[in-house]
Amino acid sequence: MLTEPTKIFTKDEELIEVTEDILNWLETYSPPPLSSNVTLVGKKFTEYSLDVTTLSSYQYTPPFETMQQSLVTFFVKNIGSNSAKVKLQISPKENEADYGYTDDSVVTTDVNPGKIVTLVPMIFSRYIRIAYKSDLGTNLKIIAQMQI
Repeated sequence: MLTEPTKIFTKDEELIEVTEDILNWLETYSPPPLSSNVTLVGKKFTEYSLDVTTLSSYQYTPPFETMQQSLVTFFVKNIGSNSAKVKLQISPKENEADYGYTDDSVVTTDVNPGKIVTLVPMIFSRYIRIAYKSDLGTNLKIIAQMQI
């Protein structure tokens, strides 16, 4: 039981007195469900997976549209027995004939057998694809994870 009103100062130095009436009200108060008074902005997650077989010349994944994505990461696992080379390529247009693709950076990454590498775009563009090759041929598992 509250014998004396308690004085509380807010951050704006406003004085509030906590009395027995307020405490009784707080004991019986049931706030509305969270969903009725708060809008939470969620994050959408998308994942794509494909298995590819390499040749000695560059081949390409289908283009991934990333315009509305805030985070994009590609995982490339070499599930074959020979090393491979991979790199990201970007374009403002989906079809190569419409504009063409260019390397996202000058980095070509080696993927040794049994190893995993991650590729993250350095330059924003609407479309991204992975270029891959292996002089002796190998198999790659590619996973693209994107988050809005």
